[in-house]
Amino acid sequence: MKKILLRFVLLILSAIVVIKAFHFDTDNSTLNIFAERYFNEDYYLEHYPEVKALDITPFEHYVTIGWKENKNPSASFDNEFYVNMYLLQNKYSLNPLADYFRSNMSFKKRYTKPGQLKKTILLESPKYYLSLVAIFQNEARFLKEWIEFYRMIGVEHFYLYNHLSTDNYQEVLEPYIEAGIVDLMYVTERPKSLPEWNKIQVGAYSKTAREVSDITEWLVVVDTDEFLFPVNGRSLADALKEYDEYASLSVNWKIFGSSGVEHIAENELMIERLQGSNPKPDSHVKTIVKPRYVVAYENPHYPVLKDGYAQINENFEYFWRGAVPAETRHKFRINHYWARDLEFYRLRKMNRVHIKASGTQEEIDSKMAALYKRNEELSAQHDDSILKYVEELSARMGY
Repeated sequence: MKKILLRFVLLILSAIVVIKAFHFDTDNSTLNIFAERYFNEDYYLEHYPEVKALDITPFEHYVTIGWKENKNPSASFDNEFYVNMYLLQNKYSLNPLADYFRSNMSFKKRYTKPGQLKKTILLESPKYYLSLVAIFQNEARFLKEWIEFYRMIGVEHFYLYNHLSTDNYQEVLEPYIEAGIVDLMYVTERPKSLPEWNKIQVGAYSKTAREVSDITEWLVVVDTDEFLFPVNGRSLADALKEYDEYASLSVNWKIFGSSGVEHIAENELMIERLQGSNPKPDSHVKTIVKPRYVVAYENPHYPVLKDGYAQINENFEYFWRGAVPAETRHKFRINHYWARDLEFYRLRKMNRVHIKASGTQEEIDSKMAALYKRNEELSAQHDDSILKYVEELSARMGY
């Protein structure tokens, strides 16, 4: 009887430890008791023999130092891959093995090496190889240049959502609608906050991804102030061929300010006039996807993909979320003309919901002053990377 009682007590204590690890422990100490089962000491010492000379065990080295140096704990566990996939936002500061155990306890599936992920299969006869979805509001002045730019680099069809525009967008889009190049939809909800606006965006993206899943091979998901293009060569469609085995390609952006330009005239290109960009590091991305592998959009920067698929950067490195692990714009880039000219910035951008969502007039004035200052800062670095397209785009625009 005593033995049975002792076993019962030990079982309860073990359960308490596991529950503590699963629910409450936000450091590595308790979790490491269980995480060590995934560690291969022989492998670690063979590949990192310098650890032998240290006054700590190989496992202690990994959980305190080694994982931060991207050392692998075993042949079946790619440390850098795991960090990029699951720990770019590591709120508990867990080492990968501790996080892996914690995830297993909560029945969350985790992949530990790139080879476990699936490659895609091309559509047999898609209507389009490359399409684009975007949502816009009162941007008629810049729409034609944006559409002609993307047509120039290989986008065949556009799924555009008008959100309560009051300018002459219909006049600009009518020739493209008649030619079957643009499908125009309408969104009428009025958001009261930035989260509400994001919900509208991702709803439009998710809807389009579902509806075109068997129609288009790739779907570009960007805003109408974002110009995505290949760094080498001219055709985005051609450059994407190299990535056809993957479900999702995320491209690093660079933000451009107004460059001190008050007004871009009707016979001028925005991409030629605005050459002042943000000098500070920025790892944010937007994503080109194969819509048949998309579950839904919950964030405008990247989709939730079907199990077994993951987004990559231009270097074929898997990661997850809205920012690359490190800036990379050697093959693709997005010029994000966040402010456009000063006239647009003042009359349009500053009146959007995320600027004037709430607060006293004094608070709103303070926020706007800070944003004017930011616009100046985002124009500080000269960047002419997109100018290779100016001549052809000017001809398309009739300038």
